[in-house]
Amino acid sequence: MKIDVISVICNGRYEKYKTKTAGRDKEIYIGNPDVYLEPGIYNYIIIYESAGQIGFFDDYDELYWNVTGNDWVFPIERASACITLPENEKCMEKSCYTGSHGLTEMLCSSYEQDNKVCFVTEHSLAAREGLTVAASFPRDIIKRPPPPTPFELFWGKYKYHISALICLLIFGNFFYSTWLKVGKDPEKPVVIPAFNPPVACCNKVFV
Repeated sequence: MKIDVISVICNGRYEKYKTKTAGRDKEIYIGNPDVYLEPGIYNYIIIYESAGQIGFFDDYDELYWNVTGNDWVFPIERASACITLPENEKCMEKSCYTGSHGLTEMLCSSYEQDNKVCFVTEHSLAAREGLTVAASFPRDIIKRPPPPTPFELFWGKYKYHISALICLLIFGNFFYSTWLKVGKDPEKPVVIPAFNPPVACCNKVFV
């Protein structure tokens, strides 16, 4: 899932930040690493975009979203989420789930207000627990993307294999050409034995 962070706000003021990819996660570092915050309550708002999150079906469209994630090592006292639909549109069906990954507990509630549908947990979430919400709405209120081309389907399935093969060919060709230039040892000359007659030393002959 691609996520683009737009801005970070702390207590109503824009805050400096940087992002870093760590495996499957995107980490956001907020503030100055050399500054320690005074004890208190800090309200952070992280604004980001993520494309391709709508599921398109024959009779409806749906947003299925893990609001909190399930990798936090500390408990979450309260979690909530609101989905805003286009004006004058209503939600068809809604549901929410709580608990650790794979569980389908529904210790949460939902309500609708105009073109919004909101969800809220009914108890705190323990470490590694999260809130997931789902809302379906009439199809075509969001413009549907064109179906993927055969090339896009092929590339999406084999892009990592193709990239690995291309890198192997590039580096293999580089190392082979380098070896041809400087890696081969020079040819050794042919060794021919040479014989010379013995030389008398100091004009003395030994019998």
